[in-house]
Amino acid sequence: MADLEHFLAKYFVARTALLKQELKAFSAFHQQFHTDDLPIAIRHLKKLGELAHTSEKIIRCSRVEGRGEAITARLDPAGQIVKLRYQLRRKKGEWFIGAIDQECPFCHGLNGNANCTVCKGEGWHASAWNRASLPTGPAPVPPSRPL
Repeated sequence: MADLEHFLAKYFVARTALLKQELKAFSAFHQQFHTDDLPIAIRHLKKLGELAHTSEKIIRCSRVEGRGEAITARLDPAGQIVKLRYQLRRKKGEWFIGAIDQECPFCHGLNGNANCTVCKGEGWHASAWNRASLPTGPAPVPPSRPL
């Protein structure tokens, strides 16, 4: 698993550098074109800052026949643990990320809970990193009572 963990560590460093560059560029853009109190710009700057300064830890990795999976955890701004699942594939001897899923925020990854309106019992749902390729439709409705 060392090669998979090494790949993810390299990915985390590169992603952090990219987010810091994006934060710097958007900050300059914001100062040039927006008022200081434009809500959407403030939220974007805040989110970029949070992501650029968040540490993500690998909890476990597994590998089977050219495919890998890694579960990671980080703290969100409210101090809650957010778990991500990276699905990786080998291509020409190198690892590549094929999907990033987030642990279901409603059933907290309890696999098999078919009543969950977000993950449908899978325990995971597509993170924002995957959504560009998903069909559009209504947002999932959170459960109205504890599951």
